[in-house]
Amino acid sequence: MMKYFQKQFSYAQIVFAILSLIAGVLLHFVYDWTGGNYLAGHIAPVNESTWEHLKLLFFPVLFFSVFEYFYVGRLFPAFITARTIGCTAGLLFIVVFYYSYTGILGEHYLWMDILSFFLGVALCYGLTWYLTIKKEAGNLCTNIFCILFLLFLAGLFFYFTDYPPDIPLFYAME
Repeated sequence: MMKYFQKQFSYAQIVFAILSLIAGVLLHFVYDWTGGNYLAGHIAPVNESTWEHLKLLFFPVLFFSVFEYFYVGRLFPAFITARTIGCTAGLLFIVVFYYSYTGILGEHYLWMDILSFFLGVALCYGLTWYLTIKKEAGNLCTNIFCILFLLFLAGLFFYFTDYPPDIPLFYAME
């Protein structure tokens, strides 16, 4: 029976990764589509900074994780912790990838930015799958900590949308 659930979980990772990619691409335009709506700007990028573009991964993954948890994730004690690790790894990958390639090449390229987003989502869901199936993470305490950590990250996105620090991570790409 567990093999069946593992197979369902594997399929879910693929489906939700694709949905997160689509939602992230669409989310890129939501702020403009809403005429610069204040609330939309807290989940959608308000400018072309690296920080704001992390929302493209974070919020779709967070949203779909809730659905995925009730669909199949609740059957795996490691799911919440694994998803938190996967999401964090995806976000860090995007930042490191961007600053690495722009540091080497001296400028940024749209296709590289898009590639980093796609690879970040793949890393997020791939790592979630691996850690969940291998049962490498997760118990009640770590799951609670991880939920609080994700809420903290969401809070940072909300706060820094209104009050971005004066550091390059928050500067709009040229």
